[in-house]
Amino acid sequence: DVLQEDAVLSALRPFTLVTIDIDQQPRTAASFQILGVPAFVVLDGDGKVRARSIGFTDAEKLAQTLESAAVLLVDLKNAPVDPDGAPIKTDE
Repeated sequence: DVLQEDAVLSALRPFTLVTIDIDQQPRTAASFQILGVPAFVVLDGDGKVRARSIGFTDAEKLAQTLESAAVLLVDLKNAPVDPDGAPIKTDE
């Protein structure tokens, strides 16, 4: 099982893992455009999809996807926002 691989377990540490049964929760699956399994969707704190992996993938690729998503989420968390919470674009 890919989820039991050390690299994936390590990459999952900053996340809360939630599983859904697409047969039991078809509306939830559809809301995230999950049509088949396995599927991994990374959401930010506002519920916006920030990364996804659809279909079987090996542990190394899944760990890379999760690590990239973690970096993106930290960057978004630290990004400047206007009073309404919208990101402010900066020239860097």
